[in-house]
Amino acid sequence: MKKFNLTGEWEFKANPNSFLPKDIETKLLNWNKANVPGTVHLDLMANGFIPDPYFETNELNLQWIDKVDWIYRKKFTIDFDPLKSEFDSIKIVFEGLDTIGDVKVNGQYIGSFDNMFVEYTFEVKEILKPGENEIEIYFKSPTFAGKALESKYGKLPVELASHRVYLRKAQYSFGWDWAPTLTTSGIWKPVYLEFIKCAKIKNVWFKTISISDSKAQIATEIEIEKLTDEDIELSLEIFFENEKIYERNFTQRKGDRVRVHRFEINSPNLWYPNGFGKPTLYKAQIKLLKNGETLDETVKKFGIRTVQLIQEKDEDGESFIFEINGEKIFCKGANWIPADCFLPRVKKENYDVLLEMAKEANLNILRVWGGGIYEDEYFYEKCDELGIMIWQDFMFACAGYPEFDDFAENVKNEAIQIVKKLRNHPSIVIWCGNNENEWIWVDKTGKHPDEMPGAKIFKELLKQICQEYDGTRPYWRSSPWGKNYPNSETDGNHHQWKVWSQWVDYKNYENVKARFVTEFGFQSPPHPETLNEVLKPENRNFNSFSIQHHNKQEDGIPRLFRFLTAHHKITSDFDDLIYKMQLNQAEAIKFAVENWRIRKFKTAGTIF
Repeated sequence: MKKFNLTGEWEFKANPNSFLPKDIETKLLNWNKANVPGTVHLDLMANGFIPDPYFETNELNLQWIDKVDWIYRKKFTIDFDPLKSEFDSIKIVFEGLDTIGDVKVNGQYIGSFDNMFVEYTFEVKEILKPGENEIEIYFKSPTFAGKALESKYGKLPVELASHRVYLRKAQYSFGWDWAPTLTTSGIWKPVYLEFIKCAKIKNVWFKTISISDSKAQIATEIEIEKLTDEDIELSLEIFFENEKIYERNFTQRKGDRVRVHRFEINSPNLWYPNGFGKPTLYKAQIKLLKNGETLDETVKKFGIRTVQLIQEKDEDGESFIFEINGEKIFCKGANWIPADCFLPRVKKENYDVLLEMAKEANLNILRVWGGGIYEDEYFYEKCDELGIMIWQDFMFACAGYPEFDDFAENVKNEAIQIVKKLRNHPSIVIWCGNNENEWIWVDKTGKHPDEMPGAKIFKELLKQICQEYDGTRPYWRSSPWGKNYPNSETDGNHHQWKVWSQWVDYKNYENVKARFVTEFGFQSPPHPETLNEVLKPENRNFNSFSIQHHNKQEDGIPRLFRFLTAHHKITSDFDDLIYKMQLNQAEAIKFAVENWRIRKFKTAGTIF
């Protein structure tokens, strides 16, 4: 299979709209340079149309952007006639479109999109032509698209912007208690043409069936898109430390679409979390061939490991312990949110720095939080390599969600695609339905979790998909979740926000006897150098509107001072105040973690 890269330079413009600023309206209605992958905010910045949204209070003056429809286009040249070519299929692949709109090629509509988390693929062989071609993408305003659906189907119980739940889009982008309101649009992941001859490899999964002292039973599932009834050859080779340890060749008959094959690895080297052993990885090379010609090939790394969630009755309730390869793991970790509100700015080197810091801090688990995104493939590869386990939320947070048929089908397709895409990573140890939906519902309404709008998604739909398309790791309905109360301390997992959010001092952590803590925290300001990047010198004080604007927590600045006075002396020096607030935060987290580690395995994990 061949690929034709369509990232890089594009053009964009606004659709006429009353929200466009009058001073730049004419420029915005003309074609301007854009970069893909990207977002409209980044393209507006690059053209000098808007200032940095992170600086001072610029965010407040940029709320018109998400109320505008944007059009992107790219012209490209093909030096052959697609209809007379050797290729059975030519597809355009969008790995990520944010979030709702339509796609045209050479003026012809080829499809729509309404989910930023999934890959969209459209057949274009009959539409492409020799010479110049053009792609045009129309992005609808996410704000008005969400509000239109909310008007049609009704307002749901939602924290923060209520219309956000109607779009399959990163929920933080509508504003959060840590995030600015910068609701993006754009081509946020790579785009390319695929030229397919006979067949392509769609998905590869290596599944650990069993492990003994002498061998591991492995099943591989290779999904193929086959465009011919003729036989093709499939080659599988397994390597450990560059030495080939297994190989097998197969013939894919005309009806074959999935090849399932079991094999054994003798004296296996297992994958373990950071601090418990080496996160050993094997390498597989898979090829499709016909008459000696390679049609497609891919390389996949995989780990040999088992995971179980141990829930056993005891005198305090019920345990919640991860067991990897039969060994109990005390989980030491943090919650992972997107590393930049403008996602395409996060590069491999950013992941390297952050994840290696996590390993050096002796973390062995990260929770990919449900208000963000399913992370980049490189993120999971790096976690596999470093031995960092992943608690993987599905992308739902702090709300009831719609259940109408089109939305449910959209979620179903998303979940299938995500599970198949991520299940090969040994680092992922649990799927979780959402962040805090049921807890908020029960606390605010007093009703049963199953009465919550969207409950069927988390109780049934996602669970069924995880079982059908994976089945090697547990599914957990929500974070937090308990049998009799969603935020129970006696079973399930727990979010501890009495401290900080409810104005309770951190010494109260010693009274928390939760079985597994997947959220807790204590705020402090960032380093002065970070604040210097976003604040003018005259606003680098805690009385300024600018610094209060940057603290998205309700009463965030008063909380910092309230908790500081309980443990340290107040000073008038800005940098010294920051240092003392950071010290207060460190002491709070230390106090909490030590309290729960003393309880090992009564409490079996702390994720701040």
